[in-house]
Parts: sequence; C-alpha cells; structure tokens
Amino acid sequence: MSSKLVLVLAKTIQVLKNSTIYADNYFTSIQLVEFLRDKYQCRYVGTARPNRIGNPPLMSKKEMEKKSTPRGTLDYVSCNGVFAMCWKDNKQVTVLSSDAGVEPLSTAKRWNKDTRKKVEIQCPAVIKEYNGKMGGIDKSDMLTHLYKTPMKSRRWYIRLYGYIIDLCTSNAWVLYKRDAIALLEKPMPLKDFQLKISTFTRTYKNRPTRMLRNTPEPFVLPRWICNVCKVALCLNDSRNCFQDFHAAPLPHRPLRPHRTQRPLHQ
Repeated sequence: MSSKLVLVLAKTIQVLKNSTIYADNYFTSIQLVEFLRDKYQCRYVGTARPNRIGNPPLMSKKEMEKKSTPRGTLDYVSCNGVFAMCWKDNKQVTVLSSDAGVEPLSTAKRWNKDTRKKVEIQCPAVIKEYNGKMGGIDKSDMLTHLYKTPMKSRRWYIRLYGYIIDLCTSNAWVLYKRDAIALLEKPMPLKDFQLKISTFTRTYKNRPTRMLRNTPEPFVLPRWICNVCKVALCLNDSRNCFQDFHAAPLPHRPLRPHRTQRPLHQ
C-alpha cells in the first residue's frame, strides 16, 4: 500500500524521467526502487527497514549496534544499479538508493556521551543528500512531537485532530520565526508561542455574533456593475452575463412624456 502511494504521487511530477524521489523507511522497498528505475527511469533515495531490502550481504543489526563497533562504520553493496548500505549513527541506518552512493565521503559532527563534546565521524554522500532533501520533513515531525496536545482517546479521529492542531501550530511558529529574524527581532521559543496562542483563545469567552442573518429570500448582489446601464451582473471564468445582457434586445418600455422647459424668467 505504501509503495502504491509513492507511485500515485510520482505520476503528478511533470517530468518524471531523470527525477529523484526521496522517502523514509515507511515507503522504501527494493521492489519500488527497481520498478521506478525500469519503467520510468526515475531515481530513488530513501531509508529502509531491514526486512524490505532483500538479503544483501551486509552487517547484521546485532553486529552494527555493538559497543565495539565505532560510530560512522558503514557496509554497502551494489547490484544492477541499486545501492544498499547500512551505517551506524546513534543506531543502525539502512538506505536504498539508485542515485547517490558512498563517495565522496565527508564528516558529520555528533555528540559523544563519554567525552562530553562533539566528535566527527565519517558520513557517506547518500546520507548527506538524504538529510538535505528530507530535513524539512524530519524537522516538522520533531517540532510536532516536542509539545504534543494531550488527547488520550481510543478513537483515531480524536488523535488525528490533536495532530492537526500540533502541526498547524508548529508551522505557524516556523513562519513567525522567519519573519522575526527578517525584522531583526528575537523570536520566542516554540513553547512560549503555544502558550500565547492558548492564552489568546481563552480571552474570548462569549460566542461571536453572526454577521449573516437568516432571511427567507436572501439577496446577493454581484460585485461587478456596468457603468452605463448601472446593472449588476455576473462575470467570472464560466459566466459572462454582461455579453448576454447587452447582446439581447431591450424589452419594450413606454416612453415618458417629454417635459418642456420653463423659462427661468417670465
């Protein structure tokens, strides 16, 4: 099901050939990578679960997560244009790719609990590329889970409602932080931002009055009006009532009697 979702979204790309799709381990599988490469000539980079990459001769998770195995250790294999790799960060990271590989190797800074400072470990090119493209998604997940709305319920839609609130709040904070930095102001932390929103909503205790009243025959006036005829008509992409109104013959109207002008001075 997850792979089908990627294929459905991939068809919305205007030029799918020679494009690169990035996804996390929920969607990645060896069958998806090979299908995109063979049918659409589309590249793919994504983290993967160990049970979805086939059986490549890589280090096992047990060996990779041993204390004797230093951080930055990697093992990889490539076959038929598909690259599989496992890399040790805080824990094992498995990657499938038909685009980037190991080289060029670079370094990444990670916190070391033993030395109480940041140390540099080797980082393959595919990890750098994946983090650069998926950084926004991972950051959004992190911000959403920092201060979650407490909604304990067995009903799935209640939890979904709480997640939507947290997601909207974190997105609003990102926009606020961007504007504050542009104005050379110090932005408030995410926690204070959420508290300010909750405090603001509590100030309105009464229900707001309705602007529209229930009328038996509501009258809606179009926004456009003719300067000559002083008639309001519809004008949008699907309707042009001005053209129909002016092209139609005018109905017969009785002429008013002509008033003679009286002289100003008799």
